[in-house]
Amino acid sequence: MNTALHTWNQLPGDDQPLEPYLRKGLQQLLEATTGRRACLVFPAQTGQPALTIGQTAAGTPCAPADIPGWERLASGQEPPSDDRLLLSLPGIEGGWLYLEASQPLDESRRALATTFASLAALARETRRWKMAFHMARAEKAQYVSVISHELRLPMTSIKGYTDLLLKGMTGALNEMQTNFLGVIRNNVERMSGLISDLSDLSKAESGRLKMQSQAFPLAMQVQKAAETWQQACAEKKQTLHLELPADLPMVQGDPQRVAQIVSILLKNAHLYTPAGGQITVRASAAGDMVRLSVQDTGIGIASEDAEHVFEQFFRSEDQRVRDHPGWGLGLSVAQALTRLMGGEIGFESKAENGSTFWVRLPAAP
Repeated sequence: MNTALHTWNQLPGDDQPLEPYLRKGLQQLLEATTGRRACLVFPAQTGQPALTIGQTAAGTPCAPADIPGWERLASGQEPPSDDRLLLSLPGIEGGWLYLEASQPLDESRRALATTFASLAALARETRRWKMAFHMARAEKAQYVSVISHELRLPMTSIKGYTDLLLKGMTGALNEMQTNFLGVIRNNVERMSGLISDLSDLSKAESGRLKMQSQAFPLAMQVQKAAETWQQACAEKKQTLHLELPADLPMVQGDPQRVAQIVSILLKNAHLYTPAGGQITVRASAAGDMVRLSVQDTGIGIASEDAEHVFEQFFRSEDQRVRDHPGWGLGLSVAQALTRLMGGEIGFESKAENGSTFWVRLPAAP
């Protein structure tokens, strides 16, 4: 009897309509229980209208109005007879499954109907929560977009006027004034980075982040990113070493976004590697992919932090991490960008033994 519903109990995909799926389930329930007719009633819920699906053994539709004594059954004024069953749908107030057979329903048939009611309720609730999730994500994306736009203008103004003051356009500055303006500019840069990361993540989640896919040499983008961190590494007496084979395959993806990913990984390596440490960037062919890794001799990642590394806003409680300002968004952005280009990202690390973050990107055809 359970075999009849075996092919039905997989929940439909997001792009599949719910009604045909439930109607097919009702038909299989009728066949398994030798039923005459069955009906599912879903009340209206947030984001979803009321839905009623009825089916007879002959395949014709039916509705609660076609069921004798429906109002008395649903209100509890009249108990169903041995050949009829009325079950409330779990977790859905006002939701019902009605089953009518040509003979008294034994325990096995009643148990099967109960299982079906649970699966039908799960399908409806899953669809409702997914719709609510997509709506919330769209609202969040819109909110981030508006906030990012509104913040960029005043921040650009603050940065511009700060630069003018630092250049002495309004007169000579003393050392304290220069230091104060430097602090202002550094914090504006931090805020600008936060807004950019939030915008990228929001667009990636909502499918609005545009990627320019083309074939390009990976080494060029790696060198471009490395140049931006060369001075910072030198000031910290860190060795930044690149191992980029001349015969490395071209990569298929967005070159600017790849440079951004490499820069994020280099920034992490620089921040969490002590003075005098070493950072090594390697690249190699890996089948139809190209593998890039950034290895450091830094503080590593504690086992309890490993599963949260790519979570948005996550920062370790390790004081050595907290000593460096940050938002915990960089690796989330790197992961989102890598996935949008059809790649993979991961890491190997142990506390006090450094980390190696790796990225696999599609090789160009």
